[in-house]
Amino acid sequence: MCLGVPYRIIGLSEGWAALGSGPEGDIPIDMSLIGPVACGEWVLVHGRVARRRIDSEEAGRIGKALEALEYLGRIGTDSGPNVPVDLKEFFPDLAGRVPELPDFLKSQAGSPGGEDR
Repeated sequence: MCLGVPYRIIGLSEGWAALGSGPEGDIPIDMSLIGPVACGEWVLVHGRVARRRIDSEEAGRIGKALEALEYLGRIGTDSGPNVPVDLKEFFPDLAGRVPELPDFLKSQAGSPGGEDR
């Protein structure tokens, strides 16, 4: 499984590089897939390569979801929590609603290779 991690751009370099600040600290990020950025922008990073621009709200939601995965991964370990977990705290955008398919998948639902697979 591949996960993108939000990073805020804090410095610019020559060429297609930038310095980002995120969960792993400050790291160099390859910007060649998305083009030039400005300091203060948020990007979604995988393998130290920016995959797309995101806004601060999306960065916060993704950050909370990644915190939840880390938290849940520790359950049952010596350093893990021993209390019930309220996933609404970590995934507030999913609480209280039925998930929907993206528009491009709705048209494929019911077709071979679509949702019924």
